[in-house]
Amino acid sequence: MQLSETLEYYRKLNTENIHWELLVTDNGSTDDTLNVLKSAASDLPLSVFECPEPGKAAAVNLALEHASGALIVFTDDDILPDENWLLEYATGLRRWPNEAIFGGQIEPRFEPGTSAWIASPDFPLARVAYSHYKPADSEQKVSTAPFGGNFAVKRTVLMDARFDAEIGPRPGSYRMGVETELLTRLAKNGWDFVYLDRAFVQHVIRPEQTTEHWLLKRAYNAGLSRGRNQRSSGKGPPISAASLAYESIRLGLKYQVQRMFADEQSRLRTGVRWQQARGELQARKDMSHPGE
Repeated sequence: MQLSETLEYYRKLNTENIHWELLVTDNGSTDDTLNVLKSAASDLPLSVFECPEPGKAAAVNLALEHASGALIVFTDDDILPDENWLLEYATGLRRWPNEAIFGGQIEPRFEPGTSAWIASPDFPLARVAYSHYKPADSEQKVSTAPFGGNFAVKRTVLMDARFDAEIGPRPGSYRMGVETELLTRLAKNGWDFVYLDRAFVQHVIRPEQTTEHWLLKRAYNAGLSRGRNQRSSGKGPPISAASLAYESIRLGLKYQVQRMFADEQSRLRTGVRWQQARGELQARKDMSHPGE
C-alpha cells in the first residue's frame, strides 16, 4: 500500500523545534487505509477523520476545520517529502513574513524503464498528469500557482476560504483544478505565490499512469476542466466552438492514422491534443445545454 511508504517518510522528517500535526481524512476507503492510519498514530502526531461526503474537496475541508497550526501544508498520500520538507516551509515563512501562499518543488518518481520522453519535464502532460512543478531555479515569487501535492497557506488567510466541492475528484465527476481554483481566488485578494525550491517532494507515479489509455483519459479530463474553468472565471474562450470542433476532428483523424503507422511518441502527442480538444468541446456543450 502506497500510504504505508508515505507514512515512513513522515517518520523521517526533520521536525526539530517545529510543533506540527498530521491531519488525514479517510474519504470512504474500502481497503485497509483506516487500520494503517490508526496504527501510525502510535508514533506520529496523527489525527484521522472520516468524511462521509464523497469528494476530495469535502475531505480536505473537513480536515481544515480541525487544523490549528499557523501554516497549513497540503499534500497527498502519493507524495514523498524530503526530510527537511517541513523545516523549509517553517524557515521560508520566516523569510517571507508578509506573504501567505507558498509552494514547493514536485518531481515525479517514475518506475524504472519508463520511456524517457514521458518522464521528461517537456512532456505535454508533465504538469496536469504528473504534477511536475519547478517554476524557477531558486526561491522567489512566481506567477504559476503551486500544485495540490505540495503547497502551504497561512491559516489566517483560510479562515473564510474553503475548497469548492463542485471541483475535484468525486464519484461520477472529475473536474480537475480544485486547489488551483482556491489559490486563484486567494490571489485575486492580493496574495502572491512564493516558490520555495528546497521544500522538495517526489510524486509517486504508478505504472498504469504512463499507459496510453490512462494518459488520453487524463488529457480529456484536462480539456473538460479547462473549458469549465474558462466559463466560471468569466474569461472568454480563446477559439470558437466551431474551430475547436474542427480541431478535434482533424486531430482525431490524424491520431487514427498514426495508430497504424507512427511511433508511440508521435501518436501519443497527437492523441493528447485530440483528447484535450474533445474535453474542452464537451465542456462547452454541457454548459450551453445544462441538464441534457
